[in-house]
Amino acid sequence: MARTVAAVAAWILTVAWMVTIFMFSAQPAEQSSEISASVTEMLIAAITPDFDQLSVAEQQQLIENWHDIIRKIAHLTEYAVLGVLLTVSLVLSRVKLCLSAIWAAGVSLLYAASDEIHQMFIESRGPGIVDVGIDFVGALIGITFVWLGYKWFSCIAKNKKKSPNNPLTFARLSYIISECQKTTH
Repeated sequence: MARTVAAVAAWILTVAWMVTIFMFSAQPAEQSSEISASVTEMLIAAITPDFDQLSVAEQQQLIENWHDIIRKIAHLTEYAVLGVLLTVSLVLSRVKLCLSAIWAAGVSLLYAASDEIHQMFIESRGPGIVDVGIDFVGALIGITFVWLGYKWFSCIAKNKKKSPNNPLTFARLSYIISECQKTTH
C-alpha cells in the first residue's frame, strides 16, 4: 500500500515537472531571455567577489558572457530532474531498475524532441538539435544518479541483513562500502 501511494506521488511529481518544462518552453523568446538574464545576474552576483563594486558596463559584460552557459546548464538540470523523477516513478511502479532506466531515457529523449518541436510554434523561438542533446545528457545524468543510489543502498541493505545485530558504526559502514565496491567492479 505504501509503495503504491509513493508511486502515485512520484508520478504526480513527474507529470507536474513535465508541465513545468512545457510552460517554460511556451514563453516567448523575449520573456524567456529576461527570466534567464535575471537568474544569471543573481548567480553571477552571488559567486563574483565585489560584484557590486564593478561598473554597470562590467556587470553587464560579465552577465552576457555567462548567460548562454547558464541557460544550457538550466536545460541540463531540468532534464536531470526529469530523469530522476521518471526513473523513481518507474521503479516504484515495480518496473525493474534496468528497464526503468531504459524507459526513462527513451521518454526523456522523446519529451526533449517534442519540447523543441513545441518551440517552433512559440513567438520568436525555434527548435535546436543541440538543446535536445543537452536535455538528453541531463536526463542520463539523473538516471545514472538514481541507478547508482539504488545499487548503493541495495548493497548496504544486503550487507546489513547479513549481520542485523551489528550496529551501523563508521567502521561497519567502511567495511560495507569496501564490500560494495568489490561487487560492483
